[in-house]
Amino acid sequence: MMDKAGTEGNIFRNFYRDFLRESYEIVNCAEIKKGHDFFSAIANQWHEVISLIEEASKTVEERFLVRAGNICKSIGEQETKAMKILSSI
Repeated sequence: MMDKAGTEGNIFRNFYRDFLRESYEIVNCAEIKKGHDFFSAIANQWHEVISLIEEASKTVEERFLVRAGNICKSIGEQETKAMKILSSI
C-alpha cells in the first residue's frame, strides 16, 4: 500500500522528486537541484523500507523491521537537510 497508493511513503516522495526536477528545469536553481537529488535518494530508500516491511510480514523476523526503522531515521534526517536547502531559496 505504501508503494502503490496513499499519500505517505514512496508515492509522495516520487511525486515531490518529479516536481523538483520539473521546477529545476524551469528556473535552473542549484538549491532545487540539490533538493531533487535528496528526494531521488529518499524515494529509493522508501522503496527499500517497503521491501523490508514486506519481508518482515512474510518471515515474522524482527531484523527486517529494525533495518526498516533505521532507514526511516536516516530518511528523516535527509528530508530535514533537503527542506533546509529548499527553504533557503
